[in-house]
Amino acid sequence: MIFAVALWTVVTLSDSFVLPLTVPLVIDLPPNRSLTREIPPTVEVTVRANGWSLLKMMGTGENELVIRPRITGDKENQTIPLTRRDLLAGFRTGVTDAQQVGIVPDSLTLTIGTIASKRVPLYSNVELRTRPGFMVIRERSRLVPDTVTLSGSHEALGEINKWETMPVVWQDIHGPIRRRVPVSDSLTGVVETEPTYAELVADVQEIAERRFLDIPIINRGPLRDTNLTLVMQPARITALIRGGADDLSELNPKAVSAYIEVFEGID
Repeated sequence: MIFAVALWTVVTLSDSFVLPLTVPLVIDLPPNRSLTREIPPTVEVTVRANGWSLLKMMGTGENELVIRPRITGDKENQTIPLTRRDLLAGFRTGVTDAQQVGIVPDSLTLTIGTIASKRVPLYSNVELRTRPGFMVIRERSRLVPDTVTLSGSHEALGEINKWETMPVVWQDIHGPIRRRVPVSDSLTGVVETEPTYAELVADVQEIAERRFLDIPIINRGPLRDTNLTLVMQPARITALIRGGADDLSELNPKAVSAYIEVFEGID
């Protein structure tokens, strides 16, 4: 029985089959050129081959569509239409007997410009979800580096004045962190980033409260009439401050002040 199944499998896989494969789309451009508009990262190529070859193609993943557009002259922006024949001619695979019989999409238009670069601020798109009872000290959270160099065509870079990291959610944070986060690749093939990773440094502390007693109240409002005497009741207060435990433990009571503003003629 086992021999019969094995024989049937060998005979069946020797037959020819047609199968759609999703493969990466690679645009090979000269160093001084860049795409100005996004293109799909993958295409679907339909191939015909025997079963063994198709299994190899699916198993190795060594399939791609490589396009080397012909750029003529020194014109800054060029539009290059690609036909079905152009696209199928770019299919690369390690299987010699595979025949490409279809492709989706069956046409593509490349818009290519001269490459440029600019440096813009990098902002975090990371959500820090702390363990209950902890807090992020926002003023000491930062990205390293906090800028990124973008490379692409003049047209693609024209409206960009900032960049972000990839959206990431980190859970159960309960202490200071320093972690790598990938820089966004939202315009793959159109805009390249350097660096491709940044470090998010964040101070996360346990939430605490500290009471400060006998804090004098100081008036910041000007009293031009020297005959007036300002009497405040009460003259001193008690302040309850909530924040990070480490910060509160280092807070000097002399640095805690209470202010009001009282002006002449205002009740």
